[in-house]
Amino acid sequence: MTGERTKRSNILGKYAFLALSLLCLLLPSCEADSSTTGAYYRRQGPARPAAKGRTVTRPIRGSVETPRRGRTRGTASGDYDNGEWDRYMAKFDIAHSHGAGIYVDLGGDAKVSSKNYRMPNGKCPVMGKVLLLGNGADFLSPITTVDPQDRGLAFPETTAKDPKAQLSRKNTRTRGRRQPSEEASISPVTAADLRGWGYDGDDVANCAEYASNIVSLDDQNTNYRYPFVYDAKDEMCYVLYTPVQYNQGSRYCDNDGSQNKGASSMLCMKPIKSELDAKLYYGSAFVDRRWKEKCPMAPVRDAIFGKWSNGSCVAMTPAFQEYTDSLEECASIVFENSAADLDIDKQADNFNEVTTLTDGFRTVDITKVAQALFTPLVNSGTSAKKSGGVGMNWANYDSKTGLCRVLDSAPNCLVINAGSFALTALSSPLEKDAVNYPCNIKTNGYVEPRTRSYSRGDDEFEVTTSLSKDNLKCSMYVHKKKSASCGTYYYCSPFEADEPEEKSFDWKRIAKYAAAFLAAALLLLAFLWVFRCLWRTKQDDDDACDYDRLMSKYEYSETAHGPAGRREQQLTSDAYIWGEAVARPSDVTPVHISKAK
Repeated sequence: MTGERTKRSNILGKYAFLALSLLCLLLPSCEADSSTTGAYYRRQGPARPAAKGRTVTRPIRGSVETPRRGRTRGTASGDYDNGEWDRYMAKFDIAHSHGAGIYVDLGGDAKVSSKNYRMPNGKCPVMGKVLLLGNGADFLSPITTVDPQDRGLAFPETTAKDPKAQLSRKNTRTRGRRQPSEEASISPVTAADLRGWGYDGDDVANCAEYASNIVSLDDQNTNYRYPFVYDAKDEMCYVLYTPVQYNQGSRYCDNDGSQNKGASSMLCMKPIKSELDAKLYYGSAFVDRRWKEKCPMAPVRDAIFGKWSNGSCVAMTPAFQEYTDSLEECASIVFENSAADLDIDKQADNFNEVTTLTDGFRTVDITKVAQALFTPLVNSGTSAKKSGGVGMNWANYDSKTGLCRVLDSAPNCLVINAGSFALTALSSPLEKDAVNYPCNIKTNGYVEPRTRSYSRGDDEFEVTTSLSKDNLKCSMYVHKKKSASCGTYYYCSPFEADEPEEKSFDWKRIAKYAAAFLAAALLLLAFLWVFRCLWRTKQDDDDACDYDRLMSKYEYSETAHGPAGRREQQLTSDAYIWGEAVARPSDVTPVHISKAK
């Protein structure tokens, strides 16, 4: 019996372990982490073709509405948590967080061999920024490509060991860092190479720091630094050979303006924001290592940019607005109207960069090529325009109507409104890259700019929204709405809800409940299955015991059973099955049978 008890315990333990394992598999966490930050993959296949992004005509500025300023006294600090909004909105103050042009970034200048040159110096990268070249080439191609139609703006295919390159990798901030060999290509380099060389930031920050370590051999003490482009799809870091981003007109784009194969076509260029190349990061060598925290790199979902007024966040009056087909098109419009360091002083009278560039390629003189590509020159550090990041850098996009409202001043709060997006000229042009509204900050907001009217009776009803019913300022009817970011929020309407309110399915919650129900059902089935297996095992054990007990009564013994006994067993074999045989008269009384006469 001890063996049977041990066997039964082993079977019970096996099923219990199986049930416990099944329980662990069926009850995973229903909350999924949607962050894709830093998830890059190496794309295989042919090289990326040149971007052919579209050109968006700069819209004509419409009339600007006069905002209602209300009372002049300061905002009541008790109506909202100023500290939370200040911390969250700090990155949207682009003049402070970026500090340079976006459409064209030439906010810095430095001397190289006694001459001043312009250079990018923005502290944030620009996502999706592509330089569209007049020769049709990919701007990330090397400038030394043999075919003029394929020449881009990236560094020539050279190494630091090549004396013609006239370049050096400075060993700044490289304590304990393994240096690349002199045979290694200067550009492009892979993100894996940079990490192998000891660069310890994220891939964009590493690329920026790598660009900051490349200087000219002619003046190794110069503060001049090259811009970079990081391709997150291919995980490649490109260092650009020129800071020039915008050259238009007959001087650069041929006399007929066709941008076709002329001597000046390589210098004919302009920036665009392309959703096809949304994973390109254009930046200066001075990009902040904490750019992910300090820069507005993603649109905000279900949000409208606003400014504080009397304890409420009021949607800002746009500088101009127009209807678009998508968020991507709105992003392109705000980018083309964003801060730009243009109106640059050129030494056009005594220097022709087009001629110098042509001569440099004909004689393979990299010095002349560099001289042409480092244009425009400046007479002094203060003689050219520097935007400082001030411009039309923000936009509110309504996905329901397609209205794109471009803003010319920094916001300091957000209004929740389902289907709206708050974006900047720096951020990704893709809707799928948007981040959710900050649901932890609750305040009253006006979804439309507040307008002044001479007659109070002529004022239109002002719709307000809030995540908290207590914070909502409403004198009419309070309704509920659903947002993808925060679920239910409240809005004030002049109309009573005659019909059932529009229901928006919370797919995350539905999926969570469905997963929990499925897990519970499968767990119940698992317990029933285990119980059935255990019951069947017990029944088999009981049947075995009954059979042994029954058969023990009929144990065979040679002394008790002789030949006669064996014959009787053969005759009455059914006794072993149906119990003890009862003597029948026919077995012991002889019967005489005779034929009737």
